[in-house]
Amino acid sequence: ELGLAAEPFTQSGTRAVLGAANQLHDEATRAQAGQVDVGKWLAQARDEHASVAAFAMLQLELLAHGAPLDLVGRVLTASQEELDHASACMALAGSQARLVLPAHDVRARMQQDWPRLLHRSVHEGAVPEGNAALRLWREAHDEHRAERPARAQVLWAMGHEEASHAELAHDIALWAAAASGVEVPAVHIEAGGVFTKAETQAV
Repeated sequence: ELGLAAEPFTQSGTRAVLGAANQLHDEATRAQAGQVDVGKWLAQARDEHASVAAFAMLQLELLAHGAPLDLVGRVLTASQEELDHASACMALAGSQARLVLPAHDVRARMQQDWPRLLHRSVHEGAVPEGNAALRLWREAHDEHRAERPARAQVLWAMGHEEASHAELAHDIALWAAAASGVEVPAVHIEAGGVFTKAETQAV
């Protein structure tokens, strides 16, 4: 395991925490008065929306490689969580403006390519998702210190789910390495973030 874990403010997922919509709106209004960057959260909503497409392509890749059903199921769950994150970011922005979500150029590769699957699982999965979790947890603490508990809970729940996505990507990399006989890059966690080491470790 990557070892990404933290004591959450709440055990609820992003969708459950978003139920406090009125409190989120009130806190967003107060946050905007404190010069919170609304555009940042709308841009984040677009990024989360793009992650839904990425997980959809990953699901097809895993099926093409004969992945275990457990991994495929976890990818489906992660895709739904990214949809929830897009909604959460729009709520955190507190903007009444209609967010235009972009179309995505989805090109799935339905043939086996173990090195590509392994590389993407580490460099486009475990590392960025792990860093996203750490960033969201830091932002949750900032909101908590600013006495905006609803925003803090949403961010903490999002971070917890992003950490689970990093663990999923790492598990996929370990499975792909074992199935193909290749090596998986070592991933380590420091105070500044999640990184890959230059050397590799044999599985």
